[in-house]
Amino acid sequence: MLLHSAHTRVKRNYFILAGILAGALVLVQTHSLFLIFLLSIGFAPMSLFLSKNKKEILLGWLLFMVITALIAIPILNSISQTQNPLKFIRFDPGWTSEENIAWFWLKNLGLFGPLLIISLVWLFKENRYLFTLYLPFLAVFIISNLF
Repeated sequence: MLLHSAHTRVKRNYFILAGILAGALVLVQTHSLFLIFLLSIGFAPMSLFLSKNKKEILLGWLLFMVITALIAIPILNSISQTQNPLKFIRFDPGWTSEENIAWFWLKNLGLFGPLLIISLVWLFKENRYLFTLYLPFLAVFIISNLF
């Protein structure tokens, strides 16, 4: 929410605060920092593309990334027990399911699945900005089901 406010209001202080909070997040929940990283990969280019003040937004995103990295990387190095954290990432589609992944999601989504598709089509037609905000979350959902 803070990054969205920083983008819409073009406030450099919001990007700085978001960087400090995201960097410190590694102390509480490392997975949440990874989620913010994945969402930022999608949201930063979209915010640059949709913004009128591209230079200021680019500077804000760079500040956010640098501050987050300067705070999080030393903390991760000091609390990590493994030399290679990437060894935990492997391609394993449907790792939580022991059955066919398509059947698993069809069974678990139920009526929500078709309603989600209908709402996304409607959102794409009516409000492309909100639809673009949804895309990074969709990417995280897909990635989390494949790895």
